[in-house]
Amino acid sequence: MGLTAKQKSLIHVAKKRLDMDDESYRALLQRVSGVRSSKQLDAIDFDNVMREFDRLGFKSDFSKANFGVRPGMATAKQIAYIRQLWSDFTDETGTDLGLGKWLQRQFGVSAIRFLDSETARKAIGGLSNMVQRRKASTKAED
Repeated sequence: MGLTAKQKSLIHVAKKRLDMDDESYRALLQRVSGVRSSKQLDAIDFDNVMREFDRLGFKSDFSKANFGVRPGMATAKQIAYIRQLWSDFTDETGTDLGLGKWLQRQFGVSAIRFLDSETARKAIGGLSNMVQRRKASTKAED
């Protein structure tokens, strides 16, 4: 299976930030994964290429969220934790759209970016309980 558009984009961001010319980039792909184009990479090759970029000094800021100064609103850590809990609850199949629907039903908030800090705290509590119940029911079935 090929890479996602985000994965391909990340590879090209790394290439640019490391100031690699096209030939050096293709030589790296060939050396690390045996191909000359990111279109030919699979998930394992992607991980190997990204490790090589890391070794060469590339540091991704892809996962850093910049919400700016938002007094009274959920912090970046709260939002990241809510997303992680949602991922755990949905066995990593959940999306922000699904999370937004859950937030709307439970708290009347249509998307995670609109959570205030108190509602985020409540969402964390609710999701934590849901994850624990799911784990308990899974153990009971085994």
